[in-house]
Amino acid sequence: MILNTLQMKIVIIQLISILLISNTSYSQSSIEEFLYGPTDSTFIPYRRANATTFVHNNIGFLVCGTDKTLWPHVKRKDLWAFDMTTKVWTKKANFPGSFSERGAAFVIDDKAYFYPGGSKEFWQYDILNDSWMRKSDFFEDRYSPSSFTINNTGYLGFGHKVGLNPYKNDLYKYEPVTDTWTQMASLPGSGRSEATTCTYNDKGFILGGTNLYTLDDFWEYNATLNSWTQKASYNLHPIRRAIGFSLGNLLYFGLGRNDNYTRSEYKNQPYLSIYNPATNSWNLGGSLGDAREQAFCFTYGNTAFWGGGFAEREPDYLQKKFDFKSYSNGAQTVIINQEDYILSHRPFGFSLYNNLYVGNYTSFMMYDNQLNIWIKKTLPSGINLEGANSFVYNNYGFLYDTYNRRLFRFDPSLNTWTLYSSNNILPRSTNYSTAFVNDNKVYITAGDNTDLIEINLDTKVWIKKNKIPISPREGLVSFSIGNKGYLGLGADPNNGNRFIDFYEYDASNDTWIRKKNFEITTQTISAGTGIGINGKGHIFGGNNGLQWNTGVDLNYFYCVYDPEQDDWVNYQIPYSNITSNRPIAVELDGYIYGGAGENKTQFLSKISLCDIPTPIILSQKTCNSDSLILKAQGCSGLARWDVFVDNIQIYDLHVADSIKVRLNGTQNEVSLNCRSMVNICQSSRRKVGFEKQVINTVYRPYVYQNNINGYSGGRYYLYAGQCGEGKVKWFKNPNLENSIFDENVYITENLQENTIYSAKCSIDGCLSPPSEISINIIKCPNEINMTEGNQFGGDLSATQKIISTTSTLIQTPTNFSAGNSIELLPGFLAEEAVFFAEIKTCNHE
Repeated sequence: MILNTLQMKIVIIQLISILLISNTSYSQSSIEEFLYGPTDSTFIPYRRANATTFVHNNIGFLVCGTDKTLWPHVKRKDLWAFDMTTKVWTKKANFPGSFSERGAAFVIDDKAYFYPGGSKEFWQYDILNDSWMRKSDFFEDRYSPSSFTINNTGYLGFGHKVGLNPYKNDLYKYEPVTDTWTQMASLPGSGRSEATTCTYNDKGFILGGTNLYTLDDFWEYNATLNSWTQKASYNLHPIRRAIGFSLGNLLYFGLGRNDNYTRSEYKNQPYLSIYNPATNSWNLGGSLGDAREQAFCFTYGNTAFWGGGFAEREPDYLQKKFDFKSYSNGAQTVIINQEDYILSHRPFGFSLYNNLYVGNYTSFMMYDNQLNIWIKKTLPSGINLEGANSFVYNNYGFLYDTYNRRLFRFDPSLNTWTLYSSNNILPRSTNYSTAFVNDNKVYITAGDNTDLIEINLDTKVWIKKNKIPISPREGLVSFSIGNKGYLGLGADPNNGNRFIDFYEYDASNDTWIRKKNFEITTQTISAGTGIGINGKGHIFGGNNGLQWNTGVDLNYFYCVYDPEQDDWVNYQIPYSNITSNRPIAVELDGYIYGGAGENKTQFLSKISLCDIPTPIILSQKTCNSDSLILKAQGCSGLARWDVFVDNIQIYDLHVADSIKVRLNGTQNEVSLNCRSMVNICQSSRRKVGFEKQVINTVYRPYVYQNNINGYSGGRYYLYAGQCGEGKVKWFKNPNLENSIFDENVYITENLQENTIYSAKCSIDGCLSPPSEISINIIKCPNEINMTEGNQFGGDLSATQKIISTTSTLIQTPTNFSAGNSIELLPGFLAEEAVFFAEIKTCNHE
């Protein structure tokens, strides 16, 4: 029996495998991280975002971009070539044109054509001769355009420019012989920049982008017909600044940015989605590891290479990316078939640091979770694995030899096994025992009797505890949750009869409590594997049947025990590699790596455990409209919405922390679920119905003055009122979303520039249109005459004089400076404030 412990703390440094989950049968894929070239972060090709790439045969080219590892950011104009067969970088001729950030390029024959972005320049790069030549300018300058090559013809379009209607949806074909552009059919969708493109089967594809809002629509361009066709929208969330490529007959899009999130740590995405052109459908491809945007990417054969970019993350805000990785769509991941590595008879396993350790009588292997490789380790000798138990404590692996009653410890740093402790307090047994861990103690059964021993892993003291209140049996299933141990089920060692009873052990008072019977299948189970994760017990595999000689391996068995509810749930998910008697199950960073088992040839499969609570929907009425703001509460992952109006779906998997919906129909229903940020798990859906309701209009407030003439450094007294039962909220333009003060009277900060403030009435959370107050600042005047009313002190300077008129009241720290005189007339009062006057001109001459 193999189990895991709650003491084990594992961190995966780099996710190395992607399991494609869908109704379509896809091959498994892998990710590898390489430092091609110098093995440090100073290697120039890695240190950039917003670079432009193009591919010629087996060579990927990387040009320009911004090095965001330095401050101020360094703008690059260099060109690098990466041989995707030899994995070698070569420096090429620098780009001679204007600096490019977010440009576009395509290849025709042995020439690459590069539009730098942000200018009209258009350049040709001779790949064979490593030389640049300027061509006729593009007709206008624009940023972040998109491009692709179809049938040896280059296409360029989209992007944005400064001015009216900045986002473009046009497309142009380049004629290299005549050095001219021909306009083609425009994209029927909205204009956009920062979109992601790729080509497949003589078609061009464009995904997402931004037009102030991040987009998720997906389009196909047919060059032969010069026409566009909208395809199924991206299945995760709106996306821009992503990477895209085609491998085989599938398209891959991932990474990028989604500005629809309100929290910056979620804006960048690590996910990869796979589009199948044959079925016009999307499937989640898993995580590419680190979330990032503006990465570079190119492909060759069955492999895509990507790197660089940056991530917006709190609290660091900007995380630079130096890495360079590859994604292969045909490589094996965790499942391997080499004869030496097959764990069939009597397997054991545990996880240490970020690696898996698994073995049996014939081999002991470490799976390096970062490098995606298997490494042979020292095979434990002198250990009888018949019914042995494995577990982890204090970053060591342990094996308990039930027959010889000895405990062995594995040191991963030394790759050695040593006898850690032994005692004859527990009867010798060759039948399968079980064990569970609580803090620094492990609890072990004999396998064919009801004895229980406690081994203190620090002091090596063995103590016999209260017997298990069951009949003797083998093949018990056990796990630990919190400070409790759980075990039960199993079979009679003499006749093979199965049992369904289940028990909880409290180590603090050495007591057993009978829990709910295991009654979720029509048959019973023995020799399965249990593991405790996230407050629940998970059981896999084993053998069922009522008699010893009639049992059937449970290839599709997976159930969960909830100790809070004292209940069982049968997930009935086919984990075909968690098979047979006594499979192994090892937890690593929220996943189970399980499989093998007696007389089986399968190895380990990576299993996502789905235990995500259903989020709550909070509604907020919107004012002056028939809309609602809906917010997700209790979702730490991706909040995904479906909205129905009169049974018609108007949103399909809209991903955001909150959405605004217009309730046009008489029946309005919204459903929400939460999807994990690290795997494919998602919660059940919560559905809520809403009625159409219009909020009464809230009128704008009255302001005392709309325009105020003031002086540099001054503070000013602003008043707004007549909000009835509501209150006044003050805003500083142009930010009209977040208020800065909530009273009728507002005293400004020391102003140095012209400033506009807005006041809004707020009633029951609804805001009126704004009433504006403009303060026009005069800098360094000849004379300042303090007038009663708005002037409220501050740091005031004049070249000649300052006059403070009658009834001027200063309540804030104030400094007066003038070149000739400062006159404080009767009525001037500095109340509870620091006042300072000095004869000095405002330019301090």
